[in-house]
Amino acid sequence: GLQEELPMLRVVLAGRARVGQFETEEIRLGDLDEIAARAYLRARVPTLKSRELRQAIRRVGGSPLRLRLAARILSDAAENNSLAFLRIEQIGAEAILYDRILGHIADPEVRRIAHPGLVVRRVTPEIIVEVLAENCGLGQIDLRHARILFDHLEAEATLVERHPEDPTALYHRLDVRQMMLPHLRQSMPDTVAGIDRNAVQYYAERHGPLER
Repeated sequence: GLQEELPMLRVVLAGRARVGQFETEEIRLGDLDEIAARAYLRARVPTLKSRELRQAIRRVGGSPLRLRLAARILSDAAENNSLAFLRIEQIGAEAILYDRILGHIADPEVRRIAHPGLVVRRVTPEIIVEVLAENCGLGQIDLRHARILFDHLEAEATLVERHPEDPTALYHRLDVRQMMLPHLRQSMPDTVAGIDRNAVQYYAERHGPLER
């Protein structure tokens, strides 16, 4: 077939599942070594000094996922430097799992709504506009834009679900939310506080059983 026509052709399969029915050469990708880890962090946080790079790698190791989360914290201009290094030491399996989930969301705007929008339990297009958009880095958006983001977020079954008594809204999955809220409150305290303030203001202006 195609292999006979193109003898130099090689097929590369990437994933966690084993390929049982074909003869393959398995190459396991492990953690980055120190040189690669330093290059990874330097590319994402160019302001880090050599001493700080060594300190960060010593605390989080060579896992690309842990390094990515550390870079996100260390690149925050509002973050106190010494506190940032304490926080990256606390990056655990829960945060890594959540980062994997976020990595599968193709739309970057939906990804921003999902993180740190997980702070709110209930999501509607109106909540996206009035509570989440600016705090999640999207700026001011209109309701039409929010409805598009809402529809795309609904497709993320690992993060949100419908509630039978509130069919117009999406609810962040309880298990994911309970797992990640402490990490969010530690790593993004100002953003979380902003979402909390906007949510209080939003619901204070509305009266009904769901709003209560």
